[in-house]
Amino acid sequence: MKKTLLLSIILLITSLSSCGVQQNVNSYTTVKPYNLSKKETSLLQLLPLQQGHVSFYEVTIPHKQAEIFTNIEYYQNGEKVKDMGGFSSSDFKDKKIRLSVGQQTFQHANNETWQWFMGIDGGSMTASENSLPDINGSTFEEINSSQKIKYNKKTVLAAWVKTNTNHISALSIKNEESRQRLIQENEHVYLFSIEIRRGDTSQ
Repeated sequence: MKKTLLLSIILLITSLSSCGVQQNVNSYTTVKPYNLSKKETSLLQLLPLQQGHVSFYEVTIPHKQAEIFTNIEYYQNGEKVKDMGGFSSSDFKDKKIRLSVGQQTFQHANNETWQWFMGIDGGSMTASENSLPDINGSTFEEINSSQKIKYNKKTVLAAWVKTNTNHISALSIKNEESRQRLIQENEHVYLFSIEIRRGDTSQ
């Protein structure tokens, strides 16, 4: 029930915020954090996210035929372990698209489950982890300003860092060098990224 409520409200917020009037759309592709309206914030407060986090982003694309790919990669002790799951969407109605990403912990009688979710406009996907590492500390880092996006190139928007050593370091995803430090110097790292593709790669 909680999982259904979580996804329903996330999708509702993403869909509502995608229906606004499109004005002053730039000729280049950008991504930035999306600030929720009062109505959207009220909806989000209905979610049981005391042990989780959800973020929203706005992507502006000059070509509505572009395809957006999202992914969460898991790294352990500097090595990539797996992709938590990828999700894509294309042929958008508007040039401003909303993304959502988050992680929620569900407690069970004898264990717990981490659920990861990604949303693009009105669509979403989830991935769950049941074999969890021992964790006693975590933090979250994300972009805090607008960024230009290059086509056919991965852009990291956020990172979850988790540890059982009480030590978290190198908290930056600003550029490739800082992201590599983040991956190498922390025990468990989850990177959320997007990639935008279209036929003409001149931009």
